[in-house]
Amino acid sequence: MTAKELMTTKVLAIMHDDYARHAVEIMAEHGISGMPVVDEAQNLVGIVSERDLLLIDEERPPVVKSALYGLYISPDRLVERDAERRGLRIRDVMTRSVITFGPDDKVSEVARTMHDRNINRVPIVQEGKLVGIISRHDIIRALAEGQTLG
Repeated sequence: MTAKELMTTKVLAIMHDDYARHAVEIMAEHGISGMPVVDEAQNLVGIVSERDLLLIDEERPPVVKSALYGLYISPDRLVERDAERRGLRIRDVMTRSVITFGPDDKVSEVARTMHDRNINRVPIVQEGKLVGIISRHDIIRALAEGQTLG
């Protein structure tokens, strides 16, 4: 079986300059744990996963400074940090080094790589462009249906 026979071709992908918060919303709405990142020409430029997004909204304690008559919280720094969190882009959190396969690669090779590298999904690319994706679930479903991966 080749990748093109198993891959999902309607891939949810996100643009590299989109906000990280948007990826969180898409992944939660569709029940997925990661997605490819593309540029304007649909070239694969990275991948973003739940792990990449876990701490984007991490709260930090306010910055406390000493003053002549006591302590005060620096509001300008709090505003700056909040703006940084809201403005975080996918390109700031994505994984740039992505393992990919082509449409004619064997699914057995894809499965072996996913197992050995402990990855959940691999983009399928042709001439640099995203054409599909294979997830662990896709492979398990194929096995359950009695299909041979080789």
